[in-house]
Amino acid sequence: MTLWRLRRLGRRFPPALRPALVATLGGEMTRVWLVPADGGPPRNLTAAYDRSIYTTPAGPPAPPVWSPDGAALTVLVADAGNVHAVRIALESGAVRPLITGERQVTLLSAVPGGPLAFAANDPLTPGDVLVCGWDGGGERRLTDLNGALLAELALPRVERRRFRSPNGGEIEGWLVHPLAGRRPAPLLVHIHGGPHSFSGNAFKVSSFYEYVLAGRGWATLALNPSGSGSYGRDFMRSLLGRWGEYDLPEQLAAIDQLVAEGIADPERLAVTGYSYGGYMTAWVVGHTDRFQAAVVGAPVTNLESFFGTADIGMWFGPGEMLGDIFTTRETYRRLSPVQYVDRVTTPTLILHGEADDRCPIGQGEEFFTGLVAAGRAPCEFVRYPGASHLFLGQGRPSHRVDYCRRVVEWVERYVLGAGAPERVAAVTPAED
Repeated sequence: MTLWRLRRLGRRFPPALRPALVATLGGEMTRVWLVPADGGPPRNLTAAYDRSIYTTPAGPPAPPVWSPDGAALTVLVADAGNVHAVRIALESGAVRPLITGERQVTLLSAVPGGPLAFAANDPLTPGDVLVCGWDGGGERRLTDLNGALLAELALPRVERRRFRSPNGGEIEGWLVHPLAGRRPAPLLVHIHGGPHSFSGNAFKVSSFYEYVLAGRGWATLALNPSGSGSYGRDFMRSLLGRWGEYDLPEQLAAIDQLVAEGIADPERLAVTGYSYGGYMTAWVVGHTDRFQAAVVGAPVTNLESFFGTADIGMWFGPGEMLGDIFTTRETYRRLSPVQYVDRVTTPTLILHGEADDRCPIGQGEEFFTGLVAAGRAPCEFVRYPGASHLFLGQGRPSHRVDYCRRVVEWVERYVLGAGAPERVAAVTPAED
């Protein structure tokens, strides 16, 4: 859990309460709790609200903002690929949308007597700072940090799409349309991490190669399959104990739909992902030869060794596998991509930070060693010195650019072959 000690904006707090607030980060939903200053049990403010407090792999949730009258808290919640600010009434627990729209709000702040300040971004606009009134009205942008640069660029169309799920109902995804080239286009499937993270209306800071590929005639699809966040508790829990087995059919069905619509070329497909997306990419190539290229980023590939070596392995694994390793070891083994590495025929590139504590580099090494030993697929392994699990968003610029270039060049080499466009730029080894 994360403990927030909030500065009050006015002079009043509700009786017997002080600015101490916690959010539970264990399990599959993140909730907001209030703790009485004079003791007593904490109270869950969002128990009846079927959306999770927005969290990122980079750290704890953005601290809530206490209303000037002390009667409500404003927090960020994930909702169907967006991140919005909502106000929670302390007495009733009623939740009211405050800052909404097809975007992701990532930060909140306020000072006594001032407006509510926040940062927001969308698929075509990097983050900027905005302000609004405490009722959400009067929104005004304070910064336009990348306006001049964006005016010089041709930006792709990014579309929210719905797809039929073989598991029943529909799921959503975000399709980046190609800027040039003929239809059907080569398609890159980008699989998000988590597994309870989500794709959505955000600027693709950690997967900038999606924009690069759009400019080179590719479409990219970022799906929110079963298990993804921002769609409620039941949807998130649907993946527990069946990683890969339950969500891979949804990925393949979405591709089938894009092929049927004439958007994607079934003979020119690539797949990539990072963290759980890396796990899924490794799982994909061990279960289908449908893709012509794969890039595996910072994966989990052996759930047994992950249990004992990852910083979260001892508690995360049992929660996701619905049992500890001692009583459900067969599930850990059955759902480990390394068990199927001898089946892989797809050219596979593995990219991994050497200082990754979340998905230790040994996970990538195990899969790479298996690929080499099996000898059925071209493969390469790239190690980024000193890079943590978060380096795609927070690491050295040289590493982040290198990662992007390697993704683009690998998929074009094996998907397009002699038909690949001119190289993006010379790829040099990652700097120390």
